[in-house]
Amino acid sequence: MAKHLVEGSDTVTRQAVKNRRRGFATERKLVKMLEARGWRAFRVPTSGTGYALPDVFAVNNKEKRIAAFEVKSTVEDHISVDGFQIRKLLSFLDAFRLYRGEAVIAVWFISNGWVFRAVNEFPLQERYVVYVHESSDWSP
Repeated sequence: MAKHLVEGSDTVTRQAVKNRRRGFATERKLVKMLEARGWRAFRVPTSGTGYALPDVFAVNNKEKRIAAFEVKSTVEDHISVDGFQIRKLLSFLDAFRLYRGEAVIAVWFISNGWVFRAVNEFPLQERYVVYVHESSDWSP
């Protein structure tokens, strides 16, 4: 069981565990979707370790593409992603220069499905916000 985040509060601990499980389930959902579309996809269980690795990465050898994903899930109508998380994706992709590298924020809006935002522009922003009604600008 996770450590209590607030002294004496089981509610905070349960919510943190629930959020973590929902995150893992969303990452697995993305992997299955990518593999159904011809990619080889891998969930990287290193969240919170400090390593510069994506939540999920996928390779399309036919098209010489590799995508690194920051994966989020929310019941809200938007979600915010810190710029350092995007820099982590770009750092990972730098090792695969033979492929066309694509950094992607993948958000599962529980009420509405996936929104994918490609983030390969420079300079990078400090924070990215993805909204439920945005159109995806990346596709597998």
